[in-house]
Amino acid sequence: MALSPAKFETLKVLVAALPDQAVSQLGRSFAGPGQGEAAAALADLLEAERSSRRATEAVFGPLFPLLGRDPRAGLTLPRDTLRRLWRALEETHPAECGRARVTANRRTLEEPDLAPLDELCALAADDLEQDRAPGLEADAERLAILVRLTPLLRRSLEQVPEWLSRTGGSGSSLARLAYRDAGQIGPAAGPLFLEVLAAHLGDPGRVLRLVSAVMGRPNDRYAAGSELASFGQRALQGVEARLAVVRGFDPLAGPEAGRAAAEAVALAHAELVALDDAFELSKDGPWGSQAATLRRELAGAAEARLKAAEKAVAQALPLQPARGGKAVRGHPRLDGEPDERASARALTLVVFLASLSVAAEAGYASLRARTSEALIAHVHQYIDDLVERIHAHEPDEPIARAYLEVAAELYGWLTDERTAKAVRRRAAAA
Repeated sequence: MALSPAKFETLKVLVAALPDQAVSQLGRSFAGPGQGEAAAALADLLEAERSSRRATEAVFGPLFPLLGRDPRAGLTLPRDTLRRLWRALEETHPAECGRARVTANRRTLEEPDLAPLDELCALAADDLEQDRAPGLEADAERLAILVRLTPLLRRSLEQVPEWLSRTGGSGSSLARLAYRDAGQIGPAAGPLFLEVLAAHLGDPGRVLRLVSAVMGRPNDRYAAGSELASFGQRALQGVEARLAVVRGFDPLAGPEAGRAAAEAVALAHAELVALDDAFELSKDGPWGSQAATLRRELAGAAEARLKAAEKAVAQALPLQPARGGKAVRGHPRLDGEPDERASARALTLVVFLASLSVAAEAGYASLRARTSEALIAHVHQYIDDLVERIHAHEPDEPIARAYLEVAAELYGWLTDERTAKAVRRRAAAA
């Protein structure tokens, strides 16, 4: 049974809204002989949609990382922007779109002819500037610049690794030349060019190195007043966001929260180092003074969590005074089951300590080492005392085994999982 024109148009709209994976899966399902007339029409529609999407990515590929990007990370475009632009081009430039489809489908060519793709970018920019792209009028000016930049971006993306590997030399010169070429398109084109490259790089440190290569490692006063100031400001905002994670993480939230907080410390520290490498920061400069404050606050937040770990472990593995009162340390207090909240808090903070990989570089290696040594000694002795109680088959043996499980998990994070398993084997053999 054939589809009516109205139903076909409705189906076309539905197919256009499907995610890429669904289009591919449905296309495979309806492909092949033996299908009815309606199914064959749907198969053709799905194949046409797949072809359009391949061509869209081939033509505008450098802009794809901007689609649906978190605005806090930088420049972003609505997810359907490039598909809508392609559909508009199919109406105004069908022949050129056909040539782009051919290029997009030649996946086996090592060096496909990019001329049809670049030509279509120029036509798309013209359409945007002349209001011939329905539904894209609101951001047409910026989008037109991005589309005009796409051929340059296509070639520059291949060269970025070389630029970053030779900063301060030929790499910086090549990066500045490309930035100058981008600026020929218009006053806003240079920063937009770097925004797109930054979206591909992702890592804030590499982004700052690229900006530094283009600017020649300027001082922070000059950079903060330049057209590229947003990159430095964004790096500082990233540090602030990660500092908030360290300050605000809940020790009762579990091991993942401890790992996430330690990772936030590492990322914040890396961004501060990258900022210092990318620009000449002065103590009283707009970025230098803020970076110094953030570095102090980050260290303070991390150190506070490290200091809290000892207290948390002492509460999770409580002691009572030794008989006779002359011993320097007590014995495990086994007057009740382990406190679940205390155990969870201790585990989260110990995971934070164990996962804190940048303590040496950030300036609090000594505190981390002292805390770790003290906790290992405390937990190790606690385990020995518990195993002794279990061997003696004292009435509180079940409680001792429960505490041993808590201690073994903490010990595993403080040392390694193999050691924790050995502790459990000792208890099982008792």
